[in-house]
Amino acid sequence: VVLAATNRRDMIDTAALRSGRFDRIVSIGKPDYQTRLEILEIHAQKLRLSEDAKQNLNQIAGVTQNLTGADLECILKNAACSAARSGKKLVDRADIDESLTIFFQSRTSNNTVGDDVSFVKGNHTQEDMMNFLNLFASQFGQQIPPGA
Repeated sequence: VVLAATNRRDMIDTAALRSGRFDRIVSIGKPDYQTRLEILEIHAQKLRLSEDAKQNLNQIAGVTQNLTGADLECILKNAACSAARSGKKLVDRADIDESLTIFFQSRTSNNTVGDDVSFVKGNHTQEDMMNFLNLFASQFGQQIPPGA
């Protein structure tokens, strides 16, 4: 019995996927809002989050459409690293916002960020990025114009 998993099926040699090689190939889609929230809550249990960060996990789940559980874990881990580098005892909302910003920017620009942190370019769209930016800009009473 062979059980395998990948998030890059396109990278598997087509000879391995020929008829008769595998009995079943199961595709699992990206998590919906509720599942993303649960994933964030699971990974947040491992971190020392401030109250504002805990209370805003639902907003974070809302702006992370099309992200996988691994992406969400990466965002929280990088927020924790940022807090640690700043000498903070708790991961606060600003750390998570910074991690989200870096993550989405790397998805649209395919850049690596920082000395020890790199994000892999994925399938995020410019619309996802604008939704994210508008959510946080709205906290300051501003709106980012389309095409900016």
